[in-house]
Amino acid sequence: MKIELFSKMVKEKALSEPKRKLEALNIKHAQILDDMESACEASRSEYLLGIRHKAMERKSKVIAKTHSEAQNRILKKKSALFQELKDSLVEEVKKAVSSVEYEAYFKDKLAKALKNFEALEELVIGVRIKDEKYLPEGISAHTDEGLIGGFYIIKGGSEKYDFTLDSEVDALDDYLGCMLNTLYETTGEACEDEG
Repeated sequence: MKIELFSKMVKEKALSEPKRKLEALNIKHAQILDDMESACEASRSEYLLGIRHKAMERKSKVIAKTHSEAQNRILKKKSALFQELKDSLVEEVKKAVSSVEYEAYFKDKLAKALKNFEALEELVIGVRIKDEKYLPEGISAHTDEGLIGGFYIIKGGSEKYDFTLDSEVDALDDYLGCMLNTLYETTGEACEDEG
């Protein structure tokens, strides 16, 4: 029995050293695996973060490009709509100038305008050739076929007072432009009423 015990002790002593080395190697191996797993997780997280960042950049670029294209389309549509409104407005004014009521309108507006001037002989009135017949005698006229209608008064050769329908159309243009901007952009700003 003593021999068996001694033999067992020698055997265990002989196996204890490799067992200890094996356990140390297992611990070291486990640590290496843990370190590799941590490094892989960190690398994976960094890689996914990079992919997410690139995707966000691409998304931002696509959104910006889409927004820019939409703004361009809106501007073109707004411009075309504004031009259409302006053209129809000018056509309506031209129709009104060709109507029988225009003579009364012209004479009334001219009479009111001339009340503001004392020396009528100093004045030159710019009109269309067709409207020259509506001017009172003794007033100098300058024909201007660029006008839609109405007249302008030049006092003393330098001061100009505009009573043309062109200026009224321009004022309406400004108002229509503001209304179109309000339609396309909800800024909350109101347009000043031209009427």
